[in-house]
Amino acid sequence: MSKILNKQGKIKIEDKVNEDVNLLKIFSNILKDKRGYVVKMPKKGGNIAVCLSGGQDSVANIGILLKEFGLNVYPFFINRGQSNYKHEKKAVDYFNLFYKKRFPKLYHDYKEITAITPGAEYKDLLRKTKRMVDDIPLRHNVSYPARGPIVFLTGMEYGYALKAKGIEIKTVFASNMSSDFSYHCSQHLG
Repeated sequence: MSKILNKQGKIKIEDKVNEDVNLLKIFSNILKDKRGYVVKMPKKGGNIAVCLSGGQDSVANIGILLKEFGLNVYPFFINRGQSNYKHEKKAVDYFNLFYKKRFPKLYHDYKEITAITPGAEYKDLLRKTKRMVDDIPLRHNVSYPARGPIVFLTGMEYGYALKAKGIEIKTVFASNMSSDFSYHCSQHLG
């Protein structure tokens, strides 16, 4: 991450997987025109809300945010009713202790937040759609459309709620792997 950001914010959009490159270029230009940058990291010592899923992407990125950027990390873990909840929770608990020991002043205990999604009323239909329409084999880790926005919405709400404790959060950080089987990695809607 830092190697990408240290190149004066120049990220090769063409290298993005599962993305609508033209749409990303349009968004990037709008952000540059409106505020002068696309991505801007908080200053050292700044506060950031971070999704901690227990997966390699979120765990590694939290380490980078702590070690390379010196940020105060307020992680959150979303209990979405996922089938592999106990495995994710075990990893989250492990890395929570790992980072607390190594960064006791910067890393704060995670908050588990329950946001059951997708709704039970149509979850089976989504699975069937994934299998029939998207041609994705059913596996234990099937992801669903809008997972990314739910993560960011939850992070924004959690960050805003921390104001009650005198903690100002202006940045929410979440990670996705380019290999994730879902439209949550893209603006593409099908």
